[in-house]
Amino acid sequence: MIGARLQSWELRHPLSCLNVVVYLREVVWAQFFSTCTHKIFLHVCKNSGVHLYADYSQLHLSYAPGNIEEAFLRINSDLERISQWLHDNGLKLNVRKCTVIHLAPHNLVEALSDRGMRVTIGGESLAVCDSVKTLGVVLDRDFTFSNHVSYTIQRAIGRLRGLYRFRDLLPESARLQFMQAFVFSVFYYCYPAYGNSISKGDEERIQKLQN
Repeated sequence: MIGARLQSWELRHPLSCLNVVVYLREVVWAQFFSTCTHKIFLHVCKNSGVHLYADYSQLHLSYAPGNIEEAFLRINSDLERISQWLHDNGLKLNVRKCTVIHLAPHNLVEALSDRGMRVTIGGESLAVCDSVKTLGVVLDRDFTFSNHVSYTIQRAIGRLRGLYRFRDLLPESARLQFMQAFVFSVFYYCYPAYGNSISKGDEERIQKLQN
């Protein structure tokens, strides 16, 4: 059973965060990227923060609403430098796999669309998403984590169905251990990051499945 955790997040508006998730699809160069890309991207990206994971990179930039134009110029500039570096080194970025999420109030996101503000690479606009998955956690633009709760519930139900066929073959103690290892662990994963941010309704959804 998941209990209360002593951790909280504070969202301070009007500061907003724009994240660009970039997928690098050159499988042949995977070893090269794993050892060198972080340092290269830190050198290339002059304005954005950079996070690199197994098979994709994430750029993020925080800005105040009054600096929207400057923020888009800065992150587009970094993306163009990345695109140019990849081109110069014989690599290609799969623009169709690149996405943008605006972590900002709904009215600000609508204002961006109305003003025609776009994140681009090589003249191509990147798709804007309402949620993205980062290291197994579904992050939505409002930080409700409701999509992540739905995602974890679906995973847990799938594992329960897999275990159900062995219900008569295992003693109760073994069944409890399997539940802890394969079902509850789905909810435990990164729980301190999202547990205190979910709504009462999402808490009840998790509790209902656990019961």
